[in-house]
Amino acid sequence: MDTKRINVFILTGFLGAGKTTVLNNLLQQYARENNMVIENEFGAASVDGGLVNVRQDRVFELNNGCICCSLGEELYSVLREIAQMPTPPENVFIEASGLADPGALASVFVMETVSEYFVVKSVIGIVDAVLFEDSLVEVPEAGRQLAIADLIVLNKEAMVAKDYTHSLVQRIKRINPLSVVYPTNYGNISTELLAQHFTEAPQLLTYKETQSHEHSDVKSILLDFKEVVFDLGRLRSILTVSLFLHYHQIYRIKGYVHINGSKRLHLVQSVGQQLSISPVHRNEVQDPFLVVIGKGLTRKGIEKLFSKGFDHEAMVK
Repeated sequence: MDTKRINVFILTGFLGAGKTTVLNNLLQQYARENNMVIENEFGAASVDGGLVNVRQDRVFELNNGCICCSLGEELYSVLREIAQMPTPPENVFIEASGLADPGALASVFVMETVSEYFVVKSVIGIVDAVLFEDSLVEVPEAGRQLAIADLIVLNKEAMVAKDYTHSLVQRIKRINPLSVVYPTNYGNISTELLAQHFTEAPQLLTYKETQSHEHSDVKSILLDFKEVVFDLGRLRSILTVSLFLHYHQIYRIKGYVHINGSKRLHLVQSVGQQLSISPVHRNEVQDPFLVVIGKGLTRKGIEKLFSKGFDHEAMVK
C-alpha cells in the first residue's frame, strides 16, 4: 500500500538551525520526482516561502499560526487538496515552524482518514551545533523535537570543535536513543541516508540502552518485558488515557511486547497523542522491551503505569 500513498517528510528543529537549507537539499536530491512543500511560519507574510527552491505553485504556505495546533483545519484542507489532485505528488515535504510540536503534527498522519493517502517516511530534526545547549534550555519545544525525530541532522559541525561535536552526538543519543544522529554542514543530507532511516526502520531490533549520567529533564527509560505478557485492551486503554493526560510529559513510546493470545510480537508506538499497537510481520528474534522518552519521568512511575496492563494469568501459564 505504501507505493500508492504519498510520502511525507516532516522537517522540524530549532529556530535558525537550517531547516530551509536542509529542505532545499532534499528537493535537489528528489528533483526527478514530483514534490510539494508545505511551509509554516508565524505571521501574515512568509519569509522562508520565497527561499524554497521549488516552483511557487508547488508550495502551500500556512501563516496563521502553528501548523500543529491552530492550523489544524487548514492543514487538513491542504492535505485533502493534495490527495485529490489528478496527479498527486510522490513526496510532500513539511517545514514546520521552529516553535512547532512535531508530535502533534506527526499524529495527524496516524489518523485513518489521512493515513489512507499519506505515509510519514521520516521525521527529520535539525539541530544547530553552535546553539544546541542554549536552545535545549530556553526553548520548551526543543526536547520534544529531539524525542520525536528519527533522523537528527546536527548542522554547522564545522563551527565547533570535534570533541564538542562528539559530546553533542552522545547527549542527543541519551535523549533519543532510537534516533540516528548525522553531523553535517550546510544542511547536506543524502537520499541514501533517508532510505536507511525511515520511521518504520528496524533499528529497534538492535537497540541497546545507553546509560545516562546527565541530570536532564528530558530522558529515555528502557523497560525490559521479556517475561511479561500484556492484555491488549487493557494496555491500549491505559496508554490512551495516559497520553491524553500526560501529553506534555510523555513525548514518545516505542518498542515490542508480547500480547496474550498472539504468537507474534506487537509494535507499540505513540506519536503525539496517537497510539498504535500492531503485530510485527518480521522473522527476526527480538526480546520485548519498550523505550519511553519524556520530561521529568521516573522509572518507578513508568513501571507502575505499564504494570496495570499486565495479563497476570497468561504470565503464570
